[in-house]
Amino acid sequence: MKLLVMAGGVPFNRGLIACALVVLALRASPIACDTQELIATVCQSTEDHGFCTNVFKFNLKWPDTDMRGLAEIALRQGINNASASAKYAEDLYYQTKDPQLQQYLKTCSVSGYYPTLEHLLEGGEFLQLSSYDAMVSALLQAPKPQASSCDGQPTISGAPNPMNERNREMRILISMALATAFELDSGVPAAGNN
Repeated sequence: MKLLVMAGGVPFNRGLIACALVVLALRASPIACDTQELIATVCQSTEDHGFCTNVFKFNLKWPDTDMRGLAEIALRQGINNASASAKYAEDLYYQTKDPQLQQYLKTCSVSGYYPTLEHLLEGGEFLQLSSYDAMVSALLQAPKPQASSCDGQPTISGAPNPMNERNREMRILISMALATAFELDSGVPAAGNN
């Protein structure tokens, strides 16, 4: 038998209210102080601290995520970005008639984002093996193809480069992955249990 209580003439179910309060508490659960400090440590070395912080906060599975968990987030988001950006460049390549833009998009996709993606995937494999020095080595290679093939061209044929924002985000995600790898390789103790 359900117990309904009248509040202001409207019946309500205490179990339903308790469930709603638990859901609200979980959604608003704060990030553990140790995790916030780790995020600050990683993000201080990036060109956009706010972007870096938001990537971590929106992708945390646990409020007490450790450096290894942050590395997983940075790598996963970097892999997603590299894959989506390569696909975007390819799609845009087929939509444009500008030969200069087509050449840039082809080079950026094939010589920039795909090799970057490979280095990030390799970094993820070394993370799974807890081989942090090898992870650092793999990730140190990631910025090179992306920067040499995609960055540094604010305009193409007099128009804004359609990859500028994606390139900026990729640089930040690579630096986040590298910062976590350096922290893990230096033996910084984990803050939580992720």
